[in-house]
Formats: sequence, structure tokens, C-alpha cells
Amino acid sequence: MSTMTTIELQEYLLYFEQREKDVRAYEDYICYSPRYYDDIFEYRHVTLPKQLVQYVPLDRLMPEEEWRSLGVKQSYGWEHYMIHAPEPHILLFKREKDYQEKYGIPQPEEELVELVEQDGQQYHQQNVQYHQQNVQYQQQNVQYHQQNVQYHQQYHHQQNLYHHQQNVQ
Repeated sequence: MSTMTTIELQEYLLYFEQREKDVRAYEDYICYSPRYYDDIFEYRHVTLPKQLVQYVPLDRLMPEEEWRSLGVKQSYGWEHYMIHAPEPHILLFKREKDYQEKYGIPQPEEELVELVEQDGQQYHQQNVQYHQQNVQYQQQNVQYHQQNVQYHQQYHHQQNLYHHQQNVQ
């Protein structure tokens, strides 16, 4: 087993320092889906901001400690179970249906987790509304620009007519 050089160690430390800064900066933008179920499992997906996707391993599933270190906050029992290559920023989770009731695991953070999930969903809804308003503003801006162009065309046309009439006289 080879040892790390000083430069490799510095790069390694800088990487994890930057990772921690990015997680702190973007963890409030993580969106949690509602839970959905089959006969055996409950599922949910967690959408990471694109700025954090660089820290998601694409070749393996993450253990709990690793996905929590990316700022994902969920109650106990969730397992990262699948990688969806086209969208690596969407983490897919599952856990046994009725996990908390079956195992009686104390969930001291459960209320906080639920609040975080609701805040994430509320942020996502606000982001959609903001985007829709932005589209409306852009459409209005295009209309104003078109009106402005028409005004200038009419103005220049009238100016040209005026100058032409002056030259004819």
C-alpha cells in the first residue's frame, strides 16, 4: 500500500474542505419527495442541488453515513438502493414498510426531519412559483421590447417621410 505524498494529502484535504463548504451552502436546497409504497417497502427520492452532484459516487451505492454527510436529513432505516445514471442528483431510497412501528427505534429527530422535509417541499414549490413569475416577466419584457421596436420603426418611418417631403419641396 502506497502512502500519500504531501501534495496528494493537501489536495485530499482541500477537496473535503470544499465539500463541507458546499454541503453547508446548499443543504437547505435539498428536496424530499413524498413517500410512496408497495407491499413491502416505502420509497422516496431526494433531489440534491446540482452543485452537490460532484460528490455523489456514480459507481456504487452510498452507506447511511455518506449520504447524511451530503446534507440529507431523514429518519432512521432509509437505504440508498439504486443509482439512476441519467439523473445522479436524484438519490433513490427505500426502507421496510412500517419500519418505525416494527422496530420501535426512537426517532428523536423525526419531528425535525419532517419539518425539514416540509421546508424542502415548500422551497421547491416556491422555486416553481418564482420560475413561473420569471417566465411571465420575460414574456412581458419581450412584449415591451416588440412595442418599443414598433414605436422606433414608426418614428423612423415618419422621420424618413418628413425628410423626403422636405427634400421634394
